[in-house]
Amino acid sequence: MVMVKSSANHTALHVDPALRGGSEAEQRRLASPAAIVLVAVLFAGCAGASGAATVRPAASPKAAPPGRMATAAMSAGSPTPVATAYTTSAPATLTPPPASPTAEAASTSPVVSAATAAAISGQAGRSAAYYVGDEGSLEGIWRLDLESLQTSQLYVGEEADLEIGHLGLSPDGELMAFEADLRDPRAPDYLAQSAIMLIRSDGSRVLTVTEAQGPQEAVVNPQWSPDSSILAYAHMHSKPGLPDTLGDVELHVFDPKDGSDRVATAQGGLYFTWSTDGTQIAVGEASVRDALSVLKLSTHQQRVLWEDPGLAFWHQAWRPGGDQIAVAVVAVAGHNTEAQQGLYLVSATTGQRRRLAPWQVAGVYWSPDGKLLLCAGVEAAAGPWLFDVARGTGSRLLDQDIDFPGNSPWSPRGNALLLALEERPKRSYSIVLMTLQNRQVFQLASIDSLAPYPAW
Repeated sequence: MVMVKSSANHTALHVDPALRGGSEAEQRRLASPAAIVLVAVLFAGCAGASGAATVRPAASPKAAPPGRMATAAMSAGSPTPVATAYTTSAPATLTPPPASPTAEAASTSPVVSAATAAAISGQAGRSAAYYVGDEGSLEGIWRLDLESLQTSQLYVGEEADLEIGHLGLSPDGELMAFEADLRDPRAPDYLAQSAIMLIRSDGSRVLTVTEAQGPQEAVVNPQWSPDSSILAYAHMHSKPGLPDTLGDVELHVFDPKDGSDRVATAQGGLYFTWSTDGTQIAVGEASVRDALSVLKLSTHQQRVLWEDPGLAFWHQAWRPGGDQIAVAVVAVAGHNTEAQQGLYLVSATTGQRRRLAPWQVAGVYWSPDGKLLLCAGVEAAAGPWLFDVARGTGSRLLDQDIDFPGNSPWSPRGNALLLALEERPKRSYSIVLMTLQNRQVFQLASIDSLAPYPAW
């Protein structure tokens, strides 16, 4: 087993150059420091009456926030789509529909043929997809060949309590970062260990990047820079004496070339996004203040764009080739700020903002050309939404829940999305491709998983 190990001697971690194809002579033996942590993990900008974010002990970093993610994309050309039970809506105004009971998801259609999948994936510009799936009582990482629809297991843990989360595939397709969390068998709502790990996309090598070093800590949300050179992640601490309350959150940057790991800012947050040139990171701060800020990596300067103790700045996405940041803004409990929540565009230069949707959203993803914005509404506006930013219009795409992906679900050409559609019974998902032009859904695989975190 290669994952979180305990050791009496804490040794500095150096990353094996072989992960990026280094020679055998360059390879170094890796050692990971020990960590036994008991942590209650915050997810989704929860907050107490005072405005301090509070941790939900039953929620791990991989737990999805309210309103799970969904999307839409391309024309498949010659392949004929399978019949589906999914429903889509016509383009709509930005007025949320009335709340309605959640209908139980219908079963998906049979998996498409390999020839159909190959034609669609070829147009999308991807040859493989990755997801977290169950192998009996154990979780593992799987590769799905989009031309043959054959699956292969890249990694599996040896602990029944191991949870794998947030698959982050590097843009060059070589490395995948993921969360490896081990629950305390005496208190399953809490983590015993928390680590960020790396695996080559062919499954040939696995290593531990970092482990949480003390009680009430966790490391979460690994995200690659656009050039695949740097991995950023959040290191969460609880407040002293208050294990159920989120305290400091440090933003770390890790360089796989030399194994260096440094704190980019102590004023971090669970959610952040890289600028498209890789020189800045937008951060939804949680520990020092409730604010959206921009960190310049070269100087460590951090500029506040928007600060409000009554708001939490949730998921963000930096617009490709521009200075706008899309951000999901959530009202904090105990503050009369519900009228301010919604989906916003915020200028990374001036802080000027524009609201696209007046209701709570979760999960924000730009299309590669920066023209369309994908997110999921919650509560009365539940479901996936696609926004045309220039026109200021949006439409709801599906009436069914989609698990949040680790990477952006958009294909490189912006004509398809990789999704994990939740089925019944629970822990059952369909890995699907959805096309944009006709909003067609093609099922690629049916899997068992707590949370698949699809990536491509």
